[in-house]
Amino acid sequence: MSTLFPNTSSPSSSWRVPPPVSSAPARSQISPASSAALPLPLPTSLPHTARRLPAAPSGQTAVSAADRLLLWVPPGSSLVSARDPAQRQRVLAAAWAASTRSTYGTGLLRWLLWCDHHHIPEAARFPVGLKDLVDFIDSLAGTFAGSSIRNWVSGIRAWHIIHGATLDTTNPRVTSTLRGADRLTPPSSIAPPRAPFRISHLWTIRKHLTLEKPADAAIWACLLVAFWGLARLGELVVKSGPFDGRRNPTCAALKWEPVSKESPMILAGVITLPWTKTQPNGEKVVLAPQMDSPCPVRALRNHLVINQPPHTGHLFGYRGRNRFTPLTRSVFTSRINGILRTAGLSKINLKGHSLRVGGCTEFLLRGVAIDTVRLHGRWSSEAWRLYLRQHVELLAPALMDTIPTTASSLVTMSSPSHFAAPPPLRLQSAPLVAVGPSSA
Repeated sequence: MSTLFPNTSSPSSSWRVPPPVSSAPARSQISPASSAALPLPLPTSLPHTARRLPAAPSGQTAVSAADRLLLWVPPGSSLVSARDPAQRQRVLAAAWAASTRSTYGTGLLRWLLWCDHHHIPEAARFPVGLKDLVDFIDSLAGTFAGSSIRNWVSGIRAWHIIHGATLDTTNPRVTSTLRGADRLTPPSSIAPPRAPFRISHLWTIRKHLTLEKPADAAIWACLLVAFWGLARLGELVVKSGPFDGRRNPTCAALKWEPVSKESPMILAGVITLPWTKTQPNGEKVVLAPQMDSPCPVRALRNHLVINQPPHTGHLFGYRGRNRFTPLTRSVFTSRINGILRTAGLSKINLKGHSLRVGGCTEFLLRGVAIDTVRLHGRWSSEAWRLYLRQHVELLAPALMDTIPTTASSLVTMSSPSHFAAPPPLRLQSAPLVAVGPSSA
């Protein structure tokens, strides 16, 4: 098997050796007195720090980002010596979600480009030495978000795991360097938290949909399932290509169950997801009926009547032009974002987990116990905290000694006199009383 990391003693013509460092004194010297506020170093332009990367480092074949961990085989890889290398590849590919492998593949590409630039020999690229790993992180800090750098380091570690080596990313030198990279995250890489979907936004979208139309009926049902079910959009709709029942729910995945033994006629929807990013074997999404808010149960029933999806077809598919069409992510987001722009709500852009964020926020504002929300949202860690929005609305009522219930009490509480400082205490001296032995 040919070596995938050829000798890089002579750099590729596409990379230029950086000019020598000038011996001229720096523009400013850091004095000991100013060491408490060190200026941030300007990032150096290096091939591995470019926003647009080449498809592959020197000597490698260009493959998709998700395949780099498996197909860029370093010398000494245990993958080559496996009894059934093809089966080993299949098993290892299933260990991480495709989106995670894609992110990790970007980290591996940046690492190998850094090695090319610094003429790191093959033997030092795998396994990675501690000093080289720290130097690699240093080169990225201040240019990219610390969270991105952490993901790329995790990608290098996954590459080691796949090919039979170990990489200790818990070493104090590594963790300290990663902490520094977090604090050097450039402002341009810090996106403000997305505003969550609220009930009022759902009602606005409802006004612009015609639920008698097949596509709108499917989109409305999917929207409410994602919101009230705290589901990731990618778990419900087709990303691209043909529908795959192993990735997205079929109509057969929907069941109806009574909300309680005392109310057998009130039904909740239960969707069994065949696959999720964190649970490859699938999980369940529970949809409770809503009385005064847009109801996912009613939306699903309307969708089933209008579109009549086949038993093995996409649960949120719709009928049009004499055929049944799975609902894709692009169709869904285009329709919803178009409505939001028309309604002047372009800031509430449907991206990422905005529906999941909105549903989580709504349940917490209602006073639903945090453990219940975590169970419903299928969070096994503290990641749910990232979904919190409207912190004042969530915390202030619980922190107040008395919650005002009338408009007059609100006016009283907000008046300046209500918050006026109390009058100073005036201490009056008590008359002195002589204390002595009592007279007989």
